Order: sequence, then C-alpha cells, then structure tokens
Amino acid sequence: MKCRVLIQPYPDINQLEEDLDYQFLSSEGITEGFLLGSDIRALQLLNLKDYHNYFHLPEFSQIIQKQGFWKKIKANSKSIKVKIPEKVKMVFNLAEKEGVHLYLVGGAVRDLLLGRTHREEWDLVVPKKLDTFLSLLKTDQRFKIKHYPDYYTVNLRFTDNSSLDLARPRYEYYSPPGKVNKINRAPFFQDLLRRDFTINSLVLFPENGSYRLVDMFGGLEDLKKRRIRLLRAYGFMEDPLRILRAIRYAVTLDLRLAKREANLLEDAIKKVIPYSDSYLDARFGRELKLLLSVKTENLAEMVDEHPFLGLIDSRFNTVNGEKIRKLIHLWEITPENSKPSRGDVILLFLSSLLERETADNLLRKLNLKIKYVDYENFMKNKDMTVEQIFLKAPLKVINNLILIYLTKSDYTLEECQIKYQSLLMEYIKAEELIKSGFSPGPILEQIIRDVKFLSYNGYLTSWEEALKYVKNSYLKHKKFF
Repeated sequence: MKCRVLIQPYPDINQLEEDLDYQFLSSEGITEGFLLGSDIRALQLLNLKDYHNYFHLPEFSQIIQKQGFWKKIKANSKSIKVKIPEKVKMVFNLAEKEGVHLYLVGGAVRDLLLGRTHREEWDLVVPKKLDTFLSLLKTDQRFKIKHYPDYYTVNLRFTDNSSLDLARPRYEYYSPPGKVNKINRAPFFQDLLRRDFTINSLVLFPENGSYRLVDMFGGLEDLKKRRIRLLRAYGFMEDPLRILRAIRYAVTLDLRLAKREANLLEDAIKKVIPYSDSYLDARFGRELKLLLSVKTENLAEMVDEHPFLGLIDSRFNTVNGEKIRKLIHLWEITPENSKPSRGDVILLFLSSLLERETADNLLRKLNLKIKYVDYENFMKNKDMTVEQIFLKAPLKVINNLILIYLTKSDYTLEECQIKYQSLLMEYIKAEELIKSGFSPGPILEQIIRDVKFLSYNGYLTSWEEALKYVKNSYLKHKKFF
C-alpha cells in the first residue's frame, strides 16, 4: 500500500527548525564550521580559493535565511505517493508514541521517489532522544540491536535479516582523500550537507498519519531532470569512492552527470591518482564490486566516457569499453556451473594485467576475495593460440584463461563468440563426468584432455557421444557409488 507524502514544511516549524539547528547557518559559520581539515586540503588540491562558490546548492543565500527557505518550499507544495516498507513505518510509529523525531534520509528516500526497491541500508537520523528511544527498543523481540559508537550509529536487525540504522547527526572529516580520520557530532543540517549528492539529501518523516518530504538542496528537481549533482564541488576529491558511486547511479538509475559534475569528476581522477592511493580500501572495494556487477551495457560506455578504472591502478587506463563489452558477452555464454560472478570476471581480467604480487596486494587492500589467474606466467610462449590453451590449460582455470585471452585478442566480438562456443561445451566438464561415476584424480584429468582433443577436432559432437567414448575407453578406471 502506498502512502501519501506531502512536499511542504513540517506544520510545527519551530520543531523542525530546532532539529535542523538553524542557529549554525551564518555565512561565517559555513566557512568555519564546514571547511575544516581535509575539506580545506581538498580545496587546495583543486586550487579553489572562493569557498562559497563551491557549495553546489540552489539559491544558497535563501537557505541561510529561514524565511526565504520556507517561502520557497511553500510555493512548491504538493503531494506524491510512495511505498514505505512496513518495518520503517513500524519504527516511525514507535518513535512517534515516545515523542522522538525520526527522519529517513539518503538513498532510501531517493529510491522511494523513483519507485525502486531499495536494496541498501535504510538510514534514520535521530537528532534528539536516541538513548530514550533505544531503552524502549531493547524489550522489542522483533529485532536485535547492535551499537557502533565510533559512528554514532545503532543497527536494528530484524528476524528476516533485513536491517536499518538509527544515527545521530554527524560530520565526517577526510584526510587524506577517501580516509575518514575523524567523525564528530554535528547539527542535522550539517549531517545533510556532508552527503555526496543532492538526490541523497532528501528528508522524509511522518506527521499526523501522513508523511512529509523536505528537499533542502534541489534533489527532487534533479531526480525529475535525471541528473546527478554534488552537494560540494570538491566531493569527488574528498572521497574518490563517490566517483564510482556516481557512475553506478548513472548506469543503474538511468541518470546522467550534470555538465559541471562530469568536468569535476574528470578533474578529480587526474588529481587523485598522483596524490595518493589511500582510498584503496575495503570501502572502495565494496563500491567497485557493486559497480562492476551491474547488469547493463552502459558500463562499457562509462569506461570510455569516464576512465575510472585508472583509479584502481594506472595500468588499467589501457582497458577500453570494447574490451569490457567483449569480456561480458563471453562471460554470458559461459556454462553456469563454471563461471565466476559478473563482477569477479572483470576483476580477474584486470588483475591478470598485473604481476602476481602486485595483484595480490591490490586485492588485499580492497578486501576482494578473487583467485588470481597467473595469465602472463602461463602465456610465456606469446605465440600460444587459444586452441593450445584449450588443450594444455589446467581444468580449474581453463575458462578464465580463455576469457582473458580472447578479451585481450584482436578478434572481433563475433569471432570471439564463435571460438569460445566451439571450445567450451558443457559435456567436457569434469563435474559432469564425476556425476556419471568417475573418481577425481590424474586419470580423470587424462580423460578430460582426451575428450577436449576429440571434441575440438570434431570426433565428438555431444555429451552422449563423449560419455560413450569414455565408458568404452576407460571402463576399468570407473568407480560406481
């Protein structure tokens, strides 16, 4: 059931003003309160001097002046309908009974407005009385509570393993880029301003059986225009992970980077890489895996349009969209019982471009559990053909080696597909022979190599023929269970 959401100010304006802490919003407070530590360092790296011009907000002076902001919201008041999950409504209702104000913020609000299922975390900001609210929740059997005091956050995990976060308003300081070295309590407004994009700064909250939406930074208009805008122009430089996230939003939400943001993204990529690789950590690895796993053709286009792979290692700048497109197409026709995930196969290909030690260190930094394929060592003979790889490669890596070889080759996509389909047929898989009763071991390896050779040369054309050949030729080695 969808709920009606009014896009207008909360009736009790005094309460919302109090939660947003408007007393912090002086022009002097913006400079001293928000541009601290890594913020100033990021601006220096971007050679920006006029700080105030780099808050990408609509009519910023009106936001500082309360009356102008409220008049603007009132003029645009209207309602929409969204589907709010029952678990979120339940927590809202519990808080309302106790007089605790909760505000749903971030990507969850964005996805509700887009009519999409939100598959990431649900974030609720609690400006006041969080401890009071938690004392009530401790007796509730519908979820378990886990505290993260360093992040001023509490996680509620429900019996169906879904979860949501309750957090106090906070502000993060990055130094060097991508590394959060300090998290402080902050006014609610500053909590909203620390976020990455305008579309992730929308606020939704309950009121008298309905819900209200407050859009302080133009995020709703950006959703309508299908564009991605930063809240602060140095956002990409401050945390390079946002570069990957912006590209993921573009390919999965059918959005586009605003012209200014596209330029800032390119500039950040050029400046971040020589400055530091401190951002290469588990956070970056998770976002990278999410981006590489998206099921869309647009990913290959984005590799050409925004050379983000160079953020991982400068040697990846040589990888163009055509290679990614070729790799994904070959991956799609790989037998299901022997292929890695979509994201993993791209990471396997990228890691094959590096020496083993370098690749292992990189994957360790990113906390990505990918089994390295030592392609260069196997391909010491540079003249080796794909057919020779097919006949000589160890069974456990044959698919990956051929995928890498064909992706690196000058073959067209159509030529790669023909070669790959002719080489890799399900009936030559060891798993199938084991299911038929043959024991794993050296004999099985020899059987597979014989079947591979005969199938490639056209003597065996089906699984039934291959199995008949194996039974007749290797019957004495067969073990029945």
